[in-house]
Amino acid sequence: MKVLAIKDVLTQLFLKNYCTFTALNFKNMDKIKELKALVETAAKEGALFYEKNNKAAGTRFRNVLQQIKVAATDLRKDVTDKKNAAK
Repeated sequence: MKVLAIKDVLTQLFLKNYCTFTALNFKNMDKIKELKALVETAAKEGALFYEKNNKAAGTRFRNVLQQIKVAATDLRKDVTDKKNAAK
């Protein structure tokens, strides 16, 4: 049951932010695509870890979550830069 919740939360989080970022009309959509791929990988590795108790998948899961954090921080910086440039 935990696996579905984690996958659903990650998917909903991504979709909510994806729609927001698309509305902002980012010039560099590659970062969005990268974030989407990372979320999909996290869902897959999380399922392996929680459903099959695969410890190696747990390590990969933690790694991809860290990569998501870095990618999200990058996107936040872009948004802030664009917002401040408009002033």
